[in-house]
Amino acid sequence: MRTEQDFWAAADWAEHEMELSEATGGTVRGGAEAAAHGRQMLEQAAGGPAELEELLRGRSSIHPDAGPGEHSRVQ
Repeated sequence: MRTEQDFWAAADWAEHEMELSEATGGTVRGGAEAAAHGRQMLEQAAGGPAELEELLRGRSSIHPDAGPGEHSRVQ
């Protein structure tokens, strides 16, 4: 179990000793900038924007008439 002392030790390390990786460009991002950077990294890992969309889409329905996000019928 973590204690308050553990919290303060981690905060002190993050503020004074932590080194940011080359992958981040040595900066910390937040908000929309972080989301855009994350999306760019995922697209690169997937092989492009279209490939990422395909991965995020998930598997197709087994019911031929089911629309996007619609569950297949259970009999």
